[in-house]
Amino acid sequence: MFATLRRHQKWVFAGIIAIVIPSFVVFFTPDAASRGGGGKANFGTINGRAISQEEFAQAYHEAEMRYLFSYGTWPGREDANRSGFDLERESRNRTLLIDLIKQNNIHISNEAAAEWIANAFRDRREKVFRLDSYNQFVMKTLAEKGISERAFERFAGHEVAIQQLVSIYGLNGRLVAPQEAENLFRHEHDEYQTEAAVFSATNYLSSVTISPAALSQFYSNRLAAYRIPERVQVSYIKFDLTNQLAEADQQLAKQTNLTQLINGLYLQQGENYFTGPDGKPLPEAEAKIKIKEQLRHEFALQSARKKAGAFAVELFKMAPQKEANLALMASNQYPVLVTEPFSEYEGPKGLLVMENFTRAAFSLTPEEPFAPPMNGEDGVFIMALHKKLAAEFPSFDSVKDKVTEDYRRSQALSIARQQGQKFYETATNSIAQGKSFADICKDAKVTPVTVPNFSLSTRSLATLDERLDLPSIKEQAARLQPGKIGSFMISRDGGFVLHMRGTQPVSDAVVKTDLPEFVKSMRQSRMYEAFGSWLNQQITEARLTAPPTGKTTEAAN
Repeated sequence: MFATLRRHQKWVFAGIIAIVIPSFVVFFTPDAASRGGGGKANFGTINGRAISQEEFAQAYHEAEMRYLFSYGTWPGREDANRSGFDLERESRNRTLLIDLIKQNNIHISNEAAAEWIANAFRDRREKVFRLDSYNQFVMKTLAEKGISERAFERFAGHEVAIQQLVSIYGLNGRLVAPQEAENLFRHEHDEYQTEAAVFSATNYLSSVTISPAALSQFYSNRLAAYRIPERVQVSYIKFDLTNQLAEADQQLAKQTNLTQLINGLYLQQGENYFTGPDGKPLPEAEAKIKIKEQLRHEFALQSARKKAGAFAVELFKMAPQKEANLALMASNQYPVLVTEPFSEYEGPKGLLVMENFTRAAFSLTPEEPFAPPMNGEDGVFIMALHKKLAAEFPSFDSVKDKVTEDYRRSQALSIARQQGQKFYETATNSIAQGKSFADICKDAKVTPVTVPNFSLSTRSLATLDERLDLPSIKEQAARLQPGKIGSFMISRDGGFVLHMRGTQPVSDAVVKTDLPEFVKSMRQSRMYEAFGSWLNQQITEARLTAPPTGKTTEAAN
């Protein structure tokens, strides 16, 4: 559920603690605001009442946790923008929700909050509470944000209380007329029988004429597409896991309860957890061999981390800090290598590194050229900044082959879409005159593609022609009558014209079997819609005001 957590060395934590702890002392000292320049801190208002710093900080962290449990990561600027999540707005809304919980006298027992937590950390296969996952979450995931376990327990209680608010104020949404539900179910599950005339760019590549002038103009107009982004090169040494296997075997040999440990891990993960190349569960004996190999890998990784950490401590003691220090400390066992230039989006070629390796590489500077040890799939890396390469625009001659390919594809795509639109116009007139879609396609020398039957509730079609996309087909099918065609639809490869051959009503047996669950889902959806409308009204009536710029961060830190 949560992203893999970065493992920090003790010497890395020292710098973090030095930064974080003072901020807690300043911002959570009761009289901090008055010492900063007079007057009480302003963190916005609710119903004309000032929101306290402690109240806003609590709501802010709870809004962060709500995002975490929804998306699996802490809210970052890019992630938040993508999902439409505004942390300040959601913090104010959370403040109101907590206030509404109090107004409605909703009291949640410790047992109810504990049950919510147990469900959140329940193993998907075994359906049992994972204490190890919960402890890691509290000690690392929450700790990195400065959120206490008590604050998380309070958040869990509020989550349960909010569900009670939903039940109370979303009640009207649960009133769904049986006939309305059945009509909607049938509408979403009736199957469409369609076919399509497809116009693909690949069919028109040979029709494209290329001239030097057109190619040059195409390159000039699309210069940004050929820009080479900023790149970086790093020198590095690698503590390879294969060199640690002997030590790993020694550690395994010291485990007097190794068999019990492997048996326990097998039972904990479940017999279906370990699979072979074919995706099928491994027999118990083979699964346990795999567990032992994983333990061996983990011991090797621990050994590599230990050696890398000791190396890094000594490296960071050298002054001044410069890339050459890496070679001075390295030995024949750990040769210094240099990566090829790589961008922020590609990562270093040939290295089995994690995403944080690339992020760390781009954060290096000549003044701070080293990154802490970085775990990879087959070793632990210590790197130093070798060179940064500024973004540049390549010469036309250096990318001429790619420009030619892109131009040919662009022109073929344009021709395909022109032909598709022309076909639609002709087909519309021909169908009005009673001509069949098959004859229209034959005259246009187009072979129609049969689309597998689908309904509006269909999520995917495994055998759908790759030149078609299901959402576009569903969008058109919902508007077409049998025998009619839809307008020309543009696709990445060109486009298509959809013909509705007919519909297949959903069977009464399927309605009888699946309708109850559909009604349940429909009621829940409308309950949340009703609650959302009520909450929006409460937000308006509460006259929520935002804190001054900068106060949000102060309150949260």
